[in-house]
Amino acid sequence: MEPVDSYFRCIRVQEFFPDFYRRLLESDAVIPPLSVGVDRERQYSLLRSGIVMLLLHAGGNAAAASALERIGRRHGPRGLGLDPGVHQRWMGALLDTVRACDPHCTADVEVAWRDAVGGGLAVMAGASVVSAAESSGRTP
Repeated sequence: MEPVDSYFRCIRVQEFFPDFYRRLLESDAVIPPLSVGVDRERQYSLLRSGIVMLLLHAGGNAAAASALERIGRRHGPRGLGLDPGVHQRWMGALLDTVRACDPHCTADVEVAWRDAVGGGLAVMAGASVVSAAESSGRTP
């Protein structure tokens, strides 16, 4: 599975997670204030777990889908208050970092990443929308 191979090439680069996090913070003015006082090493660990969950979800893992729903709710209105559009900026930061860190990254590898991760990000965004509706007493 190409995104998994690419991921293993990326994590050989020591700066993969810090570079991704920097790109994500630069992608949206709403995000940096949320990172004040955050333990970066813990954040990198959560990021590592999140990417693995996204890749497992792409392989049909039901437990990964459940984990992604929890992450989506955590990022939504009842949690961090991020709008679902942040997932597209997250994808952009990921792909920029993959391009920088994977020496074998090609247009096909990028498409494979988009295909693999996109479904999981949609699960997260959907959970965020459900969380918003529950917060307001509406059904999505």
